[in-house]
Amino acid sequence: TPAEVAGLIEDSDRITLVAQPIVDARRGVVAGYALLSRFRLEQPAPPDHVFAEAMRPGLADRLEAAVVTHALALAEHRPRNTFVTVNVDPRQLRSRAVLDALEKARSLSGGVIELTEHGEPDDLDALREALRGLRAQGALSAIDDAGAGYSGLKQILELQPQFLKIDRDLVTNL
Repeated sequence: TPAEVAGLIEDSDRITLVAQPIVDARRGVVAGYALLSRFRLEQPAPPDHVFAEAMRPGLADRLEAAVVTHALALAEHRPRNTFVTVNVDPRQLRSRAVLDALEKARSLSGGVIELTEHGEPDDLDALREALRGLRAQGALSAIDDAGAGYSGLKQILELQPQFLKIDRDLVTNL
């Protein structure tokens, strides 16, 4: 519910990030970690449902900012020569709350802002400018689930991410 989402934002200790290793198959080493959101709620719900619920009452930017804050804290403890990715809805990346959270980081080097496919960017020029600023601070960008939702070829060409994560529907049973 919106009240539960607001509670998560107020008590960010109920937000946890789990690190899923990203393995460089050629070298056989962990190259990075995808940070995945998990939430402690009275009624458990998948993360995508929580983020969707946050969109309804206008809490999405604050929830994304809380997750980014957790991700940046974890990123400081990552092993050497690895990176961390954190998902951000492209509609929220330009919000003051998310930008403030990103600006508090000592460094964005080794961080990858992974744009999700769930929402269509409302202003590609402004999104491109926001990414340019984050790249100047050392961050990289990725398109999550390329080929699904709003992560199509036009967005890839417009945003020129350093990484593409291909949607599983495009590679299953190849």
